[in-house]
Amino acid sequence: VLNDEIIRAIKEGRFSVWTIETVDEAIEILTGMKPGKIGKNGQYSSGTFNRLVVDRLKKFYEIASRTHNRTGKDAD
Repeated sequence: VLNDEIIRAIKEGRFSVWTIETVDEAIEILTGMKPGKIGKNGQYSSGTFNRLVVDRLKKFYEIASRTHNRTGKDAD
């Protein structure tokens, strides 16, 4: 049940409610990007949301690895 303020905002076009079944559906609605599916090569297609996430995580890993290798300790 939505309160009156939310219902009014929906009618005025200031608020939207979507039903989804998967996180991938939410990703596409909220970002406007296709989430992507893993291909036969084990990677997401270029230009998809999940590919960008994987690429960013790889960069974080590389940075953390360099920090660990340089100091001999885990990065905090």
